[in-house]
This record gives sequence, structure tokens and C-alpha cells, in this order.
Amino acid sequence: MRTLRPTALLLASTSIVSCGGAEPAVTSAPPARSTVVTATAAPTGEPKPPKPPKPVADPCARPTAPIEELTTAEGATVFTTDGAYLVWSDGHAVVRAAMNGGDRRTLVADVTKQSVVRGLALSQGEVWFRAEERYDQGCAGLLGFVGQNGGPMTSVTPEGCISGFALTPNRVVFTREESVPTQSGISSGLYAAPRKGGPGKTLLRPFGGSHGVATDGAFVYFQGGYDMLHRMPVDGGSDAQAVSDGKIGDAFGGYDGRRFTLAGNDIFALHGHPNLGGMKIARLTKDGKDPQLLGPAVPAHPSGATLPAGPLVTDAQFVYWASPLRGAVLRVPRDGSCAPYEIATDREKPDWVAVAGSYVYWMDLDAKPPRIARRKLYEDPEPPVVPAATTALPTAAPTPPPAPPAPTFAAPERPFVLAGEFAEPTTVSFAAGKVFVLLRDDGPKPRNDEDAPSPYWIHVLELRGTKFQPIKKHWIEGHLVAERVVEKNGKLYLVVRNPDARGEAHYYEPLGAGKQLAGYDGEWEDPTGPNMPPSCEAAPPPATKLAPMRDLYGWPRLDDARFFIGTSCDGKPKIQVLFQDKSQMIAAEPSDELMHTQLGILWKSTAGVFLFEKGAFRRIAASLPKNTWDVLRAPDGTIVARGQENFALRGEEWAPWQLAGGSARFTVVSDGAALWAHVGESSIYITELHRYAPGGANDVARIDTSTARLPKGR
Repeated sequence: MRTLRPTALLLASTSIVSCGGAEPAVTSAPPARSTVVTATAAPTGEPKPPKPPKPVADPCARPTAPIEELTTAEGATVFTTDGAYLVWSDGHAVVRAAMNGGDRRTLVADVTKQSVVRGLALSQGEVWFRAEERYDQGCAGLLGFVGQNGGPMTSVTPEGCISGFALTPNRVVFTREESVPTQSGISSGLYAAPRKGGPGKTLLRPFGGSHGVATDGAFVYFQGGYDMLHRMPVDGGSDAQAVSDGKIGDAFGGYDGRRFTLAGNDIFALHGHPNLGGMKIARLTKDGKDPQLLGPAVPAHPSGATLPAGPLVTDAQFVYWASPLRGAVLRVPRDGSCAPYEIATDREKPDWVAVAGSYVYWMDLDAKPPRIARRKLYEDPEPPVVPAATTALPTAAPTPPPAPPAPTFAAPERPFVLAGEFAEPTTVSFAAGKVFVLLRDDGPKPRNDEDAPSPYWIHVLELRGTKFQPIKKHWIEGHLVAERVVEKNGKLYLVVRNPDARGEAHYYEPLGAGKQLAGYDGEWEDPTGPNMPPSCEAAPPPATKLAPMRDLYGWPRLDDARFFIGTSCDGKPKIQVLFQDKSQMIAAEPSDELMHTQLGILWKSTAGVFLFEKGAFRRIAASLPKNTWDVLRAPDGTIVARGQENFALRGEEWAPWQLAGGSARFTVVSDGAALWAHVGESSIYITELHRYAPGGANDVARIDTSTARLPKGR
């Protein structure tokens, strides 16, 4: 069994360090930090966390209780609750509130000038926080706590890059990054210290990797090396042992070192690769036995942006997490009796899931302002939350108006039919009226996850008739991702992206004759100078067609128009459109939203859904179906909304579009000549390909998907 050996050092130094490799100090009596204190003694009738509920009879049944919008949390980026209080931070201040959002108290005005609060925990009447900020040459942060009713702030560690922490009744265990991240990984240290002060202890230093840490009081669990999980006694005294090498059968990827948790005798963790194939929820025993994949957790994304910032959490029956870009909160029974399923949908980038008593809580980060919501999961009676008459902190925007009524749907019509099934998950791409598949070839040598990412071949095949024909073989560096095929200037290119950088592409590789094109060619660049609204304080005003705006939330572009979403100088929400010869300011509501879709720019408002065409917005529908990801126009002119389910626009209402088998959960794409649907674990792992057949199931010849394979002798 692989072991990691601890360094026999005691934490004694009191110097403040950053990520340069010096050993941190844990002090027994740190100096009090300046803070805003609103109370120093518990008020009468102090609320207590709720008691654990009774199990539900059917763990695979979705909850039916309505979602409760508890309160807004201005500027919040981190959140937690124990069912007695709500606690959040905007990165600097730590705020505590009653469960209805009232009685708000700023416990700490500014945790630290050098870093940002990125983790919170409530325990034994204390609010714990972890601050971290990364720079080009290092990282700063600290770990500390304050009483839930205020008081002096106690810093358990001096400044240093604290990447994770866990609490027991008597001690805090934490990891600290100790070198600048490199291609070969991150050096870390694992430490423990008494919660109430006293000498700390080095458990392990140095070791590779590690972000998160968890403890059951006897052992501390952490990531050691890429994709692996380790554990060692929480009081030290012996070597760390590998719990798992990260492999579960033939499943791709390994364990996520930030997102794992303990429950009973098991470890639950996200497993896979956030860029390639997405992440699944995995379960294994604490000693590493019987690893299993329980089902998909979050889909893949080129930047890994589908991952929640918050942790996985558990109660007696379930494991919970958020999928921010899906707008969903999910859970899975701990016993694996059914696959993961959604318990809240159509949210605005939900994250920081917490469970307490009979409820699951989360924060909608993209709401303006961010808001905290909950849903009841169990039938145990609990006192309802009474809305606060007033709040101590004003909201940044008025409460959004109620959502329009859900549209009524006609009977299913115009089905898709199966065009082919792939032998293994495949990337499918559409461009210039053609269908392509991308196949990754890692070569005969297995990848070594301990080293830098290995380069690989990508094979591009084009559908011609009913068979796929190879048209391109391209060598790609391991840190890059071959994403899709696009048309530029009448030619076809393979888009190769760097997931860690901005822009549509790192470069464009031609599929035919021609030279490779550099990426970042301005398509996604921020507008500057006269093409950017000046600030309201600009004096003298710059020469521009645009009116000043106070805040900007985004600036998508379509053809010859660019849209600026934000607030005007009077603080009111506005959409400003810049044309070549003029600009136009449009009044908006806080709940309005612009969507950049295949169809064009859509404006969602309480008055309906409007499409930008010929220099103006035109109403096309009363509303959009829930969970709509994209909107496109089918070859016959029909407007289709794609999402978890897909709908066709009939007048101003929506009718379902279904597969022949009856499932509506697929992704719809138009190639300009036909309408296609593909089914799979994510947008790049496709298992089935369907085509829209307006005249019936016999209109589409079955595709020979056995031709979508890597060539022999490669």
C-alpha cells in the first residue's frame, strides 16, 4: 500500500508567510483583529439548529413541497446555514441573519485585505471562515472564526494559502498550499490545531496536490497526488495511506480533491473529468473498498465551469450538490437505490448547498441580488419562516415581479427518428450543413496522471450519405481540447481551445487546404474606447455614440450590433444597443434577461420574449419553457427551444417535440438542412443520433455508425 510519510515538525513560527514554502504557524493566543461587533452575548430565546428528521419512505421520489425564497444577500458569493441562522460573505464581510433574512448583523467587517472569503462553516456557536487569494507568484489567506453573535475575530493561522479545512469537536484540520502551482502539481502541508488555542501539529509535509479535507474524528481524509484519496490518523503518529488510486473500472478521470464528503462508513466524491465527459457521483468505503459510480452529477464544460464552488453535503439518507450551469440542485440516495435526480430546477446559478433539519438550502448566485432559497424534503413539522417586516441592510434592487404563468402545451407532434447508435460515447459537431464526429486517440501508451497532460491525436470524420469518412488527423498538446468544427470565411476548421484561457479558440486548424488561424481574434474580446459606454463620472465625456452607464453586467454581440446590459446613471436597469451609426437605450426590469442563442439575441421580460431582428426587438412568444438552454430555427422555419425538454413554437405558445421512443430529454441542433437530436451524458459524449422526420419514421436512412471509429493501424 502506498504511503506518504509525515514530517516530524511542530508548528512554532509566528511569521506571516505566503505560498513560498515556509512552514505556517498556529498560535495559541493570536492577537484580536479589528471587527464590527453588534452583540457579545446571546439574546434571549437564541434559536437552535433543527433536529434530524425521520427518513422518507421512498428515497427515489422527488419532493413536492414548494420552493421558498427566504431572502436576498447583497453581493454574497459564499453561504451556509445550520437551520438556526443564515450566514454569508461578499468575500470580505461576514454577515449573519435570522432564517427570514431579518436581524442582520455584520460579524466581521473585513476578514483580510489580502484575500477573499471562500468557505464558511457553523459549529458550536462559532462562524468559521477560510480566506484565499491567488497571485502570479503565490497565494495569501487565513483560517479563523468569530462568535455567531459577534465578538473579536480569532485567526487560527497567520497569512497563508489555506485551501481546505474540517472541524472536530476539539480541533481544526487544514491543508495549506506551499508552492506556486506548476505543471507537475502543487505542494501542500496537512496540519491540525486545537480549536481553542494551543500548539499545533504538522501531520504531513510536503505532499502533492490537495485542496479539500474531511475528518470523522478518527482519521483525516485528503487528496494526495492527482485523482487519489488518502487518509491518516487525525492526531498523526503514522504514515498516510492511499484509500484509492482514483480508478473505478474503466471510468475516465479520478476523484475531485475539493468535492468529497464523509457519511457513515462511506466516502462520497465527484469522479471523472470536468472538461471531458463531466463528473459522476461516486461512493466507496472509508478504507477504499467497493468503489461504485452512482450516476451523473454535473455535465462537462470546456472550462470546468459546471462544477459547484460549494461542497457536497449529506444527511441521514442523501448526498446533495449543485450544478450551477444547469440551474439545478440534485441529490442521490446514499444507498444507491436510484440514480441522481434534480430536486430544484430553473434556478439562477445555484451553489453552496446546505442541509439542516427537513430542508435543503442553496444560494442563487446569478440572481440580482443573490438570494437564498430552500425546499422541504421531509414531512416532520417545523415552524415556518415568517417573512421579515424590515431588514437591516437595504436590497440593491426591488423584488422581481412574479413569473408569468407557465405556457400550455399541445400534444406531441413531428417526432425525431433514430438515425444511428454509437458503439461508445462520441463527440458530434455540426457546421456548414454537415455532420462531423471527433474521436480522441491517446495512442498505445497509457496516460500517466502523475505527469503533465499527454498529447493526443484527434480524428475528424464527416458524414457522407450514411457513412462517416475520415477527413483529418491532428496532433494536439495535452493541455488543449479539440472541441468542435466551425465554418469561418467559407472554410471549415477544427476549434482547439485552451480551457484555462478566454476566447473562442486557441487556434483554428483547417480541415482542408489552408493555414492554421490564431485564436482570440477579437470575437470575444471586451469592447474598448468609443465602443464602450463611458462611466457616469467621466469628465469631459469621451467621443462616443453610447450614453454613459453606471454598471455593466455583459455585452454580447450579434452581427453589427452590440448589447450592453446594466444600469443607467440614474441606477435603473437598461439595455443599450450600439449600431454602426447610432445607439439606443431600452428600459428594462431587474428580472429581465438577454440570451445569446442560435436564433439570435432574445430579450426575456414580463411582457414576453422578444427577438432582435433588423435593428429592433420583435415579440415572438409569451414566455420560454423552463430550463431552456438555446433557441434555434429549424429548416422549415419552426422556432425550437432546446433544453432538458424541447419545444416547438406554435403561435405564441410551445408544443413538445419528442423522440420516437417518447423521451424529450435530448439536445436539438440545426445543420441548415435538417434538424438533429443527440443523446448522451454530456454535449461531447454522444451515444445516439436522431434526425427530424417531418413525413414519418421512414424518411431517414439509418446511419452506419460502425464507420465512426478510429482507423486501423493508426
